[in-house]
Amino acid sequence: MTILKKGKSPNHRITKQERVHLTMPVARIEKAVRRYVSSGDHVSDSASVAMTAAVEYLVQDLLESAGNIALDKKKQNIKPTMIYEAIQADPVLERVYANHLIVDGGCRKTYKVRQAVAVPSE
Repeated sequence: MTILKKGKSPNHRITKQERVHLTMPVARIEKAVRRYVSSGDHVSDSASVAMTAAVEYLVQDLLESAGNIALDKKKQNIKPTMIYEAIQADPVLERVYANHLIVDGGCRKTYKVRQAVAVPSE
């Protein structure tokens, strides 16, 4: 039994991405996983689908939070500073992106206040 997508020809093959209803390309992530695995090891199809689903979930969560920040600021475009603010606001995203640098993202808004030290005068 061949599964056809609406509006596609009968010779159209259903990709893994269409089969599992993901937006990101499963084949491209599978190719990247195979590049980093030693040549003798096996990479199952479900591993690439699971990795793609996890990456898609992280990106979706990040863009949803950044989009809400953009709406709060009454902007229509998401800027790097809004992505940085979304990461700082969510503790899970902050752990995931702990060692990453966002270009034009700005810097953390917390500052350490130094105590004034009296220097003895001679």
